[in-house]
Amino acid sequence: MDRSNKTAGPIVSIDQIRSYQIVHMFLQAARLKVEFQCDHAAFPASVFAFRVQEPNTPKLKFDFRDDIRSPALYLRLGSTGILAAFDVGAQAFEWAELYRKYKRYTLHPLQLEELGAAMFYKASLFDRVPKLALAGDSERGYQIIILPLAGLTTKPVFQEWHDRIFVQYLSAFTGVPVDQLAPGEGKGIMTFLTGADSRRFRAININKHPYRGST
Repeated sequence: MDRSNKTAGPIVSIDQIRSYQIVHMFLQAARLKVEFQCDHAAFPASVFAFRVQEPNTPKLKFDFRDDIRSPALYLRLGSTGILAAFDVGAQAFEWAELYRKYKRYTLHPLQLEELGAAMFYKASLFDRVPKLALAGDSERGYQIIILPLAGLTTKPVFQEWHDRIFVQYLSAFTGVPVDQLAPGEGKGIMTFLTGADSRRFRAININKHPYRGST
């Protein structure tokens, strides 16, 4: 949807706006005394910071994207990249090892975009309505307890991952056409993070491989 088109109707539905109540509640910690208790994550959101190689062209030093449906956030500012999913820490719990692996390296912007595409798609698969318990008052402060995500059901926290959908996210982030990222049935999806025949990190030098045509 083109958000600038005033005749296209509401950007989000009333139900989606109501779903932001939890995010709004958490943001009050910026101005009120709030203590979070969350067993599955250190903080009730999935937030990761990365070192990123910095293009010399000023307009390419900044990139911001968000998904108002999930919600998730992508920010690249200079040599820092931040990925966040406001999912009460679900991705931080399930994908902690993956994100920790790439925090050790200084990423090419394309590699951060691939991680961003994965986070945004994963956020769209989140299949829980978080349950919270709130106690306290404005004088003593508030305590927000996030109940276990699994709850009393055996249903997975995330819906099933499908590469044919993920490649659409990857194309939107990187600008690489889908038919180049996924050249054919059974050939897999191109990745910028590891070598074609290995799981080892693929170091990409921005001077040798300029980002968006500019170093």
